[in-house]
Parts: sequence; C-alpha cells; structure tokens
Amino acid sequence: MNKLFKVIIGVLTLLVGNASAQSSATSPGTGHWVVIDSGYQVATTTAGQTVAPLHFYNTSTSEKITGMQFRVFYDNTAFTAVVPSLKISTTDQYLQYVDSNSQGFLTVTLAYTGSSSTYNYSNGATFDLTFTHAGSSTWNTLDSIKTLKVAGVKSFANKAATNWGNDTTLVVYSYGGRFNQKVLRFAAKFKNVTGSDAKNLWVSLEKKAPSGSWTQVEAKATNSSGVVVFRKFLDTTYWDVRMVVKGDTMTPGNVFSTADAQKINQSILAQYTPSGFDFYTMDVNNTDGSITIADVYSVYGRLAGRFSSWPNSKKDVMFFTVAEYNSINGSASNLTATYSTVNNFTYSVDGNDSITYYVAVKGDANSTGFKMARLTPIKITNQANAKRYIIDETVSYDFPAETIEVNMPKVSVEEGNLVNIPVKVLTNGKNLGALQLDLKYDTAYLEFKGIENSEKMMKWTTYMNPSNGIVSWGGADLTNENMLNDGEQAFNVQFIAKKPQDSWASAALWTGAKYVGDKNSKDMNITPAMGIIEVRRVNKGTVSLNDLNSIIVFPNPTEGDIQIQFKIKEDSNVDMAISDEVGRRIQTILKQRMPAGKYKYSANLDRLSNGLYILSVTTETEVLHSKIIVQK
Repeated sequence: MNKLFKVIIGVLTLLVGNASAQSSATSPGTGHWVVIDSGYQVATTTAGQTVAPLHFYNTSTSEKITGMQFRVFYDNTAFTAVVPSLKISTTDQYLQYVDSNSQGFLTVTLAYTGSSSTYNYSNGATFDLTFTHAGSSTWNTLDSIKTLKVAGVKSFANKAATNWGNDTTLVVYSYGGRFNQKVLRFAAKFKNVTGSDAKNLWVSLEKKAPSGSWTQVEAKATNSSGVVVFRKFLDTTYWDVRMVVKGDTMTPGNVFSTADAQKINQSILAQYTPSGFDFYTMDVNNTDGSITIADVYSVYGRLAGRFSSWPNSKKDVMFFTVAEYNSINGSASNLTATYSTVNNFTYSVDGNDSITYYVAVKGDANSTGFKMARLTPIKITNQANAKRYIIDETVSYDFPAETIEVNMPKVSVEEGNLVNIPVKVLTNGKNLGALQLDLKYDTAYLEFKGIENSEKMMKWTTYMNPSNGIVSWGGADLTNENMLNDGEQAFNVQFIAKKPQDSWASAALWTGAKYVGDKNSKDMNITPAMGIIEVRRVNKGTVSLNDLNSIIVFPNPTEGDIQIQFKIKEDSNVDMAISDEVGRRIQTILKQRMPAGKYKYSANLDRLSNGLYILSVTTETEVLHSKIIVQK
C-alpha cells in the first residue's frame, strides 16, 4: 500500500532509531549527487528501527540546487516501512515522499520554499531514512538484508532544480548500501590438561526465541589450535544463545593403550607418584581417585573388547574450567572429591564472549591428550602389486615423540599352507615396555591360526582377541624387567592360506591400531614397515621371496620422497638411476660397490616434473627395473 506523507516548515518529526555507525560518504565527482553510503549498522530487535543517512553533494560551480526528486529501493521483507527526514534545518523546506513498501521502493521530493534567490543546498548528510523492522519472527530469521539500491524494476527520473527554476541532472550514487546485521562472535578454546591444544572436539551453538525451544544454529570442530569461533547474525537482545558441549557422545580417539595400563600399574607399585589430573585419568572405574589393579584390568578390558565403556558408566571425555584446572594441575593431593568432572555442559553467550576449557580423557594415564594421535594407513597405489603387501600404517602424535618401527618382514607360505608373520621392533636403542597391534585379514584368503609369544612376551601381561577378521594383541611389562630391545621379536602371528595369491583381488592383511610405550610408558611415533607376503601355490610347496630378484618403490605414485627396497644376490658394483620414458638418465641415486644383501634406500625426486619415469638398479649380473609415477 502506498503511503503519502507531507512535512512542511517546522513540523517535521524525527523518528527515534538506533544511530548507525558508518563512514562519511564523499562526492563521486563533478555534478549533483544523492549518495548512499557503503554500509549501515542494523539496529537491535529491541530498537525496532534502523537509520540510514543519505548525503547530498553539489560540486557544480555554475548551478545552485534548490530542489530534488529521487527514488531508492530497499528490502521490503526485512523492513515494513521507511520514513525520510531531514538532517539539515527544516526551515523553509517542503518534504514529501511515497513509501511503496509492497514494491520495495521509496520516492522522495524536496523543495526550498523560502525567499532567498541565492539559496543552495549544502554538501553533506542531508536525509535520514528510518526503516521499521519486520516482525521478530521474520526479522530474526533473515540470513541477510538486501542492499539499499539506486535502481529497480520501477524506473524514475532523478532530477534536481536550480535557483533559476530549471531542471538539471541528479544522480543517485551508491558506495555499497549494505545493511550490516548484528553479528554474534563467540570464541572458545579447549586445551588438554597436558597443556596441548585439543583439536577436533565438536562444539555446537544453539539459540532460543523468548517463548520457543532450543535449536542448533551451527556445529563446529575445534581447529589445530583447539579453537572454535562462531560468527552468526544473531541478535542477543532477542535470542537466548548458548554454547553446548556433549562430551558423553565424544570418542577419545587413539588415546589409551597398553602403555596407559603400564603407567597405572607403575603408580600402584610406587614407581610413579600420581598428582593433579592423574587421579582423574588413572581412576577409570571412578572410585574417588583411588588407583588400583581394577583400573589396570579395566584398561585391558577396553582394549581387548571385554568392555565397551568404563565401569560405573563413566564417560571418556571430561571438562574442567580454568579455575578448576589451576587448582588441580600439579597438586599433590587427590582433589576428585572437591572438583567433580562434567561431560556435558552449556555456556550462555551474550555478545563478543570468549572462554577456555580444559579436557581430559579417562584412561589417558600417560597424558597423550584428546585425539592427539593420528593413524594413517599407507595404501599401495599400484594395485597390481597391492596383494603382495601387508598394508601398514603410521602412528604419530601432535607432540615430540621418539620414532620406532613395528616391523613385519617378508614372509612366505610354509608346509601346510602356514603363513608365519614375525613381528619385531626397531627402537633406535630405546627399551619398550608396552606394545599393541591389530592385524586385519581377509577371511576369504587367510584363516587365523594363533599367536606365539616370544620368551619375553610370556612374562608380560598380555591379551589376545581374535574376532571378525581382526586379531588384537597387546601387552605391557608391568615389572620393567623384560622390556623389548632394538631388533627383538615380540611375537609370531600365524595364518593358514586358503588360496594361492594369484587369485587374490587385493591385499589380504593390514594393520589396525598400533601403539608402543617406552619404559616410562610414554607414547612413541611408529613408522610403517614394508611387510610382504608371497603365496605362490597352496598345498604344492612354496617359494620364498628371498629367492626372487626384487625391487620395491614406495609410495608410487609419489609427490617427491620415495623409499627403494632392493636385494643384491652377490657382491657387485651397483648403479641406481632414474631415466625418462625414452631412456635418458635424469638423476643418479647411488653408484658404488655393495656387498650382497637387502637394502632400503631413500631418495628425493622433487626436481622431477609430473610424469612416468624408470628406476633401474644395475649390477654386474642383472638389471632390475621399476616404473615410478611422479604426481605432485
């Protein structure tokens, strides 16, 4: 519906609205201009109105302006009405307007009515457009508000009048005309009680109308710095807003292992003195911070699959306020009775808030931290050879840690189709007190037979759980008297081959969870091993890979770094080089005399462009070739 309003000398009423914060618009150039500013700050729901100033500029030296007519277009979904008013003196002024809300535009006329023959409208802020907000049910669900525009579907002749009563050009110019809605900014930071940042922790933002119910606005995971930031168009003068964390639905990730069971046991044996958050993380069955053999048993129960959760229904993830953290951290006293843990909590948000919470995980006795471990499978991209490999994975932590290898060497089929997989550790001289490994296998090709522990492992506390195509093994040296040393074998896994390998569609054996703890129960990074299985025939004898010439390149395709594994049958001069597809030597990797044996060599191909290359290993008696694809 069109609304016609007339305002004459001295009776102009200025409507009250929220003052807007905007820059002062300038003249676009020579001429006569009504200028829309770059942006206007939208007022609150409570204020109910938003004010958008318009500027007038006359940069002509020959014409004085005494009247003007123009039209602007606005968002009639966000605003139900608009009223113009003068920011200049209203004396001797005749202001008239039509608000065509149904069509979303405002038409304005203004004329000087005084007696001065030299009158000229001055440059600067001239009009206030006061916009009335739509009802709260509409206003507070807007994703955005359309800009204030100078043109629309209804054309109009924008004109100005001179002091001689002549028409002249008037241009309505826009620097943007954005309506900047009230933005709620809320930041939360989560830190592990170990001091590291807790990443990938899910946090949700919820809102509620005065008479409504809570609904989710957005959910985000904390970033690598443990921070989550919400920026939403939410007016907290209308909405109730809160942050919600549901810790009882969170999984702790790859946090607790046999190393944690070992750490708890060391506490029981007085080899380690618990303090601070130890009473929360080690007491997995929640007996007021009392650390006992039941907690060791419970950790093994979770790892072995006997338990799907902690005893007494205690959840994995716990949260603490900054004040609670400051009191608990480093304290020699058991404070579990003073500061109880929470799994779920809310925080009321009102404007530009920021908070910090600390995170701990039940069973994380060695202080890994929430989701601080990554398990990365190493896929064999050459599918023709994939079925030969034991697909391994790396395990790394977001904190400095020693690196070791849980090695699964080349294996073959023995009499009776028996596949023996010896698992040993390469520790760079470190002693290991805890080890955990899952081996997944394809039941169509392999049948699990058993695990043979080494003599040392028979003295460890261990578990073994074969089920659903997965063999889980884990153990810890609870006495610190039988730790694994560099190069020692931990155990031997045995399978029965059901089919010859030539009939396999893909790899049949790959690792799952894999963790190692040192003598102090600290977690260690684990690099992948190049285990290979060869099943040439079934029930008709076997062939060992050790009897075959071989060269393995991994990964392939590569972004630059490769590992080359090869065997030399006898002492020889060895030339290893990279050539292009037409045989031109591009890069020499090594050229020297080498004794017979098996070798693993690293090389960097960063300077090579994408494409196909040939790796050759030339000895005095043979040449081995392998294709390499560089794909950056």
